[in-house]
Amino acid sequence: MEVVLNRRRLSIGPMELQIAYKVWLGSDKDKEDARHLYRLFGEHLSREELIRALRALKVPLESASEVLGWP
Repeated sequence: MEVVLNRRRLSIGPMELQIAYKVWLGSDKDKEDARHLYRLFGEHLSREELIRALRALKVPLESASEVLGWP
């Protein structure tokens, strides 16, 4: 994914992976960041890709559900 910042292009990893990584880190701040990113980008995310990233990091889906507010 490319982001334009101050007229410069910056490449970042997939947002699904960024969120999964924050959940994996597990500190209160990281969980808060994951929740914020999920709410901010939620409609543009692939839930399947997010689940794939969580599984790759061996994050229990129940833990991710609590952090991200999934039903």
